[in-house]
Amino acid sequence: MVEVAGSEANVASTPRTHRKTVRIIESRSGVRTAAISFLITAAVAVLTIVVWLSTRKTVEPPAVQRTLQEVMLDWRCDNGHTLTYPGKIGPRHCEKCGGEMWPVATWSCENHHSYKVAVRLEIGPDGRPGPKEFRLGRRDWVPAGTVLTCPRCGQPLIQRVRDPYAGLPRKRRK
Repeated sequence: MVEVAGSEANVASTPRTHRKTVRIIESRSGVRTAAISFLITAAVAVLTIVVWLSTRKTVEPPAVQRTLQEVMLDWRCDNGHTLTYPGKIGPRHCEKCGGEMWPVATWSCENHHSYKVAVRLEIGPDGRPGPKEFRLGRRDWVPAGTVLTCPRCGQPLIQRVRDPYAGLPRKRRK
C-alpha cells in the first residue's frame, strides 16, 4: 500500500486510540447575542425617531374656511318673514313684502325665551366678515361691542351658537 500524505488511506490506517474525544458543550452565547442585537436595533430606532422629530418642520395646514357666500344664513324682515339664503354684506329684499331683510342670530335670556337679533355685517381689517351692528326687534341699531339686554327683565342676553351638525343625519349605533 502506498501512503500519500494527507490522503484518506492514511487517516483510515491511524488507530483510534490516537484520536482525541471532543465534547461539544452547549453555549448560552445565542441568548446574549440576541439580547444585544435587540438593544442595538431599539437604540437605532429611538435615535432615528428623535432625529426625525427634531429636524422636521412643524407647518400647520391652513384651516378650511368658507366664504360668506357659501354659508347659508337665516334672514328676517321687519314684518317677521324668515327665509334662508347665502350670506352677503348688506340687506336683501324680502320676496313676500319687499322690505329689507337682515341675517339673524339667536340670543337668549336666562329667565325668558330666545330672541332673533338682526346682524349688520361688514368686512373687517383682516378681510373676513364680522358683525358691525345688532338690532333687537324694531329698536335702533347698536354697535357690535354693546351688551344686549332682555326687553322684559334687563338681564344681559347670551348669544346661542347654532350647531353646524344639527341638520345632518346621525349615525346609528349598533
